[in-house]
Amino acid sequence: MPIMLNKIPKQVRYLISSGLNWLVDFLAFVALFQLVGIPAAIFCSRVIGGVFSFATHKWLSFKSTTKPTPREVVGFVGLWLTNYAIVTILVVATPGGTNVLVLAAKFSVEFVVFAANYLFLNKLFIPKRPATIV
Repeated sequence: MPIMLNKIPKQVRYLISSGLNWLVDFLAFVALFQLVGIPAAIFCSRVIGGVFSFATHKWLSFKSTTKPTPREVVGFVGLWLTNYAIVTILVVATPGGTNVLVLAAKFSVEFVVFAANYLFLNKLFIPKRPATIV
């Protein structure tokens, strides 16, 4: 990892990584939602964003240099499914259904789950230190 990144606090790296992930997800959603409908667009944008997100959070946000473990993959997929369900339900439930309202709803919901995701990913990607017996 470049030396410059080593000096950036974890929370700031998470913010940068999340911003990039959100941009990838949101651009995919914008490109797709009128073509395939809201639920399918959210699913596709989540898959695209999820792959990008796993890599950037593991290696950039939390500076993990290990290969992905089954625990990390299963935990991330669980988080992905939870976020997908929350976003889909709330965006589909948006009254009015205009493009502006749909995009505003997606942005708002994503913002709310942002902090919870940090707490979960911090536990997932930071390796547990073995207990020491004193």
